[in-house]
Amino acid sequence: MVPDTDRIVHVLKFRLSDYCTVFQAELFGIYQAFCKDFRGLMVFDLSLYLLQIRHFCLNWVRAHSGVYGNEMADLFAKEATMLPFFDYDLCPVSFGKSIVKNIARYNWNQNWLTSENGRRTKVFFPSIYYRLSLDIKMDFISCVVKTVVGNRIY
Repeated sequence: MVPDTDRIVHVLKFRLSDYCTVFQAELFGIYQAFCKDFRGLMVFDLSLYLLQIRHFCLNWVRAHSGVYGNEMADLFAKEATMLPFFDYDLCPVSFGKSIVKNIARYNWNQNWLTSENGRRTKVFFPSIYYRLSLDIKMDFISCVVKTVVGNRIY
């Protein structure tokens, strides 16, 4: 957009994979805005390109606050989700970690459910998922469980 006007100069739409983070989307948008001039030619040296620009400014805008440019960007982003192909699909580290964590929890829960050990403890915690949903400190849990099931606390 042209500063101090509501005139849209050029619109670029890109679809990111569903597991991409908001941070990735913001950085990809900034990268694409600076790496393509408006004739569609790729600019290979971003720093050289930025030196040719006399003035640019990035500002944070509260979401859905009625700022015209931001509302238009939200509309274009929504339209971009309907594009048939991904323009960017690199998996963020956080997504990979969550997959590994979910697999580990699933295996842990399967072991817990099929184990013959801990029958008294299973009364309080029928599944690993239930235990993880509780917002209590592990020290407190281990103290109560050891007391209830008869183990000594030293």
